[in-house]
Amino acid sequence: MARMPHTIVDAVTAVKQHGLRLPMPEMITAVCRTLGQRWRRGPLDPFNTVIVFLIQILHGNTACAHACRLSGLNVTASAYCQARRRLPLRLFAMLFTRLVDELLTSTAQTAHWLGHRVFLIDGSSFSMPDTPALQNHFGQPRGQRAGCGFPVAHLVALCDLTTGLVIDLIASPLYSGDLTQGVRTHRTLHAGDVIVGDRQFGTWGYLALVFQQNLHAVVRAHQRLQLSFSPRLRWHRRGTYCRLYFLSRDDQVIEWFKPEYRPAWMSAALYERLPPSILVRNIRYTIVRRGFRTTHVTLLTTLTDHERYAPEAIAELYGRRWEIETNFRDLKETMGMRTLHCRTVEGVQKEMYMYAIAYNLVRMMRHGAAQRQAVKARRVSFIDALRALRQMMLPRGAIGRTPHLTINPYRPGRAEPRLVKRRRQRHYLTTPRAAARKRLYSQPLAA
Repeated sequence: MARMPHTIVDAVTAVKQHGLRLPMPEMITAVCRTLGQRWRRGPLDPFNTVIVFLIQILHGNTACAHACRLSGLNVTASAYCQARRRLPLRLFAMLFTRLVDELLTSTAQTAHWLGHRVFLIDGSSFSMPDTPALQNHFGQPRGQRAGCGFPVAHLVALCDLTTGLVIDLIASPLYSGDLTQGVRTHRTLHAGDVIVGDRQFGTWGYLALVFQQNLHAVVRAHQRLQLSFSPRLRWHRRGTYCRLYFLSRDDQVIEWFKPEYRPAWMSAALYERLPPSILVRNIRYTIVRRGFRTTHVTLLTTLTDHERYAPEAIAELYGRRWEIETNFRDLKETMGMRTLHCRTVEGVQKEMYMYAIAYNLVRMMRHGAAQRQAVKARRVSFIDALRALRQMMLPRGAIGRTPHLTINPYRPGRAEPRLVKRRRQRHYLTTPRAAARKRLYSQPLAA
């Protein structure tokens, strides 16, 4: 039987024996020295601080005092918070980037889609404490009463389709668009990679950028874009595009001309560098499923080779775009990233990176279990993998053998209402807390 670990280093070593790549003391020390950091030797050196932070996130972003108790370190919550605050934000960003590079390298042999790596892109959001610094930086949703709302950040994430790993993520003010931040996630991609996105990305500007960067995209046409598949209409009446040739009744290739007006999210210099026109393939199809509305879908893609990329294959690929919604659910609901706890902008961004690191480790746990148990990774229970990783990360609770995780049944086409039966009894503030407290104090005492 394997020896039960008694320190954080032993716990991390035990986890690495199961094939998971964790930040080791050497890696964290090298990054700190690169950033010019200095520290004293003690229980809260940079390595221990990062691992305690990871344990805290894995346990639902629990209280700092509880995280210190789980780690087995004889330190106070105040000391841990100060140690975490001393670590620079760039340390967490570099750790996230290095781990992503290692994880992608270890999964490079995973089957690709027609020889391409495929990545899903989409936007989401998360909430945080109501502090002046966070309100000024991120803002809050419109229509809320002053003093009653919370700051909300706009989150854009890029995920690997095969493994579900978060490759890049950016938190920005609430009302910054998906396009503005989504283009920045391309920094992690290589030539030939395919990006799958929703209607927000179905614009000329985004596809032109993808084309210029030697990438490919499969996106749904924007709702304002008027496309015709009529054989009688070759030119668009406003001169937006002209059809080059038909591939089938619902498959055509067009030359899409550069719009006269620059998109608001794009800089003037970048707009000038884009080509005067691009070749785009349009594919349309109809989805008829019991329990769902009949949906007519029109796709835009830069994959114009109809012999290599059949319309059915592209439609099936776009159908998997919804997997990023499952990724967001696992990250926000299961792991608890819907609401962060730090009260500063830098602290919130550190939390975000640690959530991404923890999420990727759980994903790799699922990936390894799927290979051992000969099933697809999508069928391995995410929450069971999270619980196993929690146990393995505890200094006095790591398991000695590789766990067999729960396999969810295969239920294609399952339809369930997105509603809950159990009602939650909650009371919400409709006025600022100071005003509500003043009203309570003004009430007369009972006789």
